[in-house]
Amino acid sequence: MAIQRRVCLLVLGFSLTAGFIDLVTLVHFSQFAGLQTGNMILIGRDLYRLTLPDESKTELLKAIAFHVATLISHFAGVLCFCALAHTCKGPVRVGAWLKGRPVRVGAVLVGVLTLSGALLDLLSKGNEWSVCFIAASMGARTLFPRPTRNLAASFF
Repeated sequence: MAIQRRVCLLVLGFSLTAGFIDLVTLVHFSQFAGLQTGNMILIGRDLYRLTLPDESKTELLKAIAFHVATLISHFAGVLCFCALAHTCKGPVRVGAWLKGRPVRVGAVLVGVLTLSGALLDLLSKGNEWSVCFIAASMGARTLFPRPTRNLAASFF
């Protein structure tokens, strides 16, 4: 079975976007917005540093909370998109105009969340917590390839 050219371009676009966003958020916020494995490694590193006598416990606890907040934001984006996809499947009145279009509506969600993070960062002149909006958008984008996928399948 030949893979369609537009599918390859879509996959390439998603990959480049996720890599670029992770690079920007790592350099600017010291966080990974798309790939949460990196944040788990940073949490582990900071937990180890808590055992060292010369480290500032307050700063390390703040860094750990920051990494955990990014993880939770990413998961919240996954849940938002799953709720959106579920709404698009059913005969719910609110979802009637969404029926069959979870990825199109999800793309708007991703754009709104990413722009919210960017605007918060710009307007507050460097608010580090704006990465949480970007992480949520990357969480929502994670399920675009298979919007009808069972959420439990994403974890196991």
